[in-house]
Amino acid sequence: MSTNTTISKRLELFHKIHPVFAGFTSDLIFYIAINTVFMTLVKGLSVEEYASLATISPFVCLASITFLYKVIVYLGTTKSIRLGAILMLLANLLLTFSNHYLFFVLAMMLLEISFIFNTMGSVALKNNLLYQHRGEDYLLCKRKESLFYSISTAIIALVSGFLFQVNPYLPMYLGIVVNVIAVILSFFIFDVLEVENVKHLESIQVPHKIPIKTILLCLFLSYAILYGSVNLFQNNAKLIIQETLLPKITPEEIAMFISFIVFISRLVRVFTMAMFKKCYQYIGKNVLLFLSIFALLAPTCILLGFYLPIHWQLKVLLMCLGFFLVLGVREPFNILIQDLALEQSTIEEEKRVVLNLALARKIGGTIVGMLISLLLFGFPLIVVFMLFFILFGLNFLIDTYILKKI
Repeated sequence: MSTNTTISKRLELFHKIHPVFAGFTSDLIFYIAINTVFMTLVKGLSVEEYASLATISPFVCLASITFLYKVIVYLGTTKSIRLGAILMLLANLLLTFSNHYLFFVLAMMLLEISFIFNTMGSVALKNNLLYQHRGEDYLLCKRKESLFYSISTAIIALVSGFLFQVNPYLPMYLGIVVNVIAVILSFFIFDVLEVENVKHLESIQVPHKIPIKTILLCLFLSYAILYGSVNLFQNNAKLIIQETLLPKITPEEIAMFISFIVFISRLVRVFTMAMFKKCYQYIGKNVLLFLSIFALLAPTCILLGFYLPIHWQLKVLLMCLGFFLVLGVREPFNILIQDLALEQSTIEEEKRVVLNLALARKIGGTIVGMLISLLLFGFPLIVVFMLFFILFGLNFLIDTYILKKI
């Protein structure tokens, strides 16, 4: 069998497996459905301790980013992806079986580092598509990844509340099983440039693009502000909904309700990804502006739900709407910013650009996380959403500037 035939078969298998693998390694998909309830009600962390986990771990990861980049260059794309899957498994094991705050910090550090390594999946996908002369299919493939992730996490969110009531640790055990599967699948994920006898892409006509520094910096800044804040917004939104519900219903009912709204948010993500394709076909990159507007509406809904003198059920409904909006924006924004950044890059620059996006996300998440931790020591939780309103408003202005310059 010729080398080209073997590579073609491996690439065919890669494209079948990659959406599943990417979905399983996008996050701890069972943990995120119950994280606030699990860490505060089961593990006994205070709101301040839980919030600090989102600050300390990215900060440590950020401090070691240069070292991590050297590790990625040394290992290569393929092995970095495998290492990322293994680190994610270790993080889930620590979160499940540890009971000490320091081990939770270590778990979150491993999780953040695994995300850095997992970003190389985008590099592998891009290179494999270019090798097959299918570079224009990048957005389509990323959309398939997101759809799989959204559908699978929607199902998980639906059942997690019931599993939590049976045994609070049951969703975490199932999450570990998913991580083990991801580690196995990682051995079928590869970058064609690293395959023996395929040292470069001679046959591919890729125009050399000189990165436009101002645009790239704006893309990194926008990514840092919005995508770096999404998880923090999501976690704090669940916390404020949880606080609003606590005097009204039992902790078990809260766990069920949180799982239900996470389930609905996944359905919203499936819907927005379907709409993203249609909107992109009609208005192209201008869809970025609409994503920024919806993101700005998210903290607006939380603030209105908290301050308006309305029935508590309507308050929760408005807060949930804000939660749904930011989750709906997340994946289309992520895919679009990645695509815009890679358009400004040559093959040789891809790893650095993708890593810089991950770095921007970590910097944004770390700074915003630190601000949130500081605010929570002197102010109520709702003040955090005033901060998000300011940040997402700034992001809207940056995205408007990007669209004018591209």
